Amino acid sequence: MEVEVSAYEDALRAFRAGADAILLDNMRPAEIMQVVNKLKGKVLLVAGGEINPSNVVEYARTGVDVISSGYITHSSRALDLSMDAERI
Repeated sequence: MEVEVSAYEDALRAFRAGADAILLDNMRPAEIMQVVNKLKGKVLLVAGGEINPSNVVEYARTGVDVISSGYITHSSRALDLSMDAERI
């Protein structure tokens, strides 16, 4: 079970409650590093929320196990495609 949290204390509560993974959502890298220092290797730690190409390295340096970024899908341009099917 993955639990989404937005504060250090909530991450500790999620761990104590038995979470398999903790999504550290919209937390600053400094706060994420506190969680990583406490819980690394004990539970899967995922950073998410407002992560984009300009700050992804900063989040990667926190030591989380996974980085989740919606930027990849919600900020991409649509591609106008069409397809014609023809019976053969």
